Amino acid sequence: MLTAFPVERPAPASGRTLLGFVALTGLTAVAGSFATVARRVDRMAAALFLPYIGWLAFATVLNAEIVRRNPLPDRPTPRLRPDPRRTRT
Repeated sequence: MLTAFPVERPAPASGRTLLGFVALTGLTAVAGSFATVARRVDRMAAALFLPYIGWLAFATVLNAEIVRRNPLPDRPTPRLRPDPRRTRT
């Protein structure tokens, strides 16, 4: 099979992934604070900022899931609950 890029195993999560989560969380909090302050000055400006806050919240949740599913080597792997549809009776 021909591919445009070589296929490799993905690297395990590094500390940069966790650092990105911390940065996104802080950025989301700052954006929310800005919208709150901007609402007092200009309601339209605050309303137009809401999609950006929503996008940041989505990116934060996505990054948190990546951190959860790819633990650092010194952290134990989280135990997942078994899928009830796949249990044998």
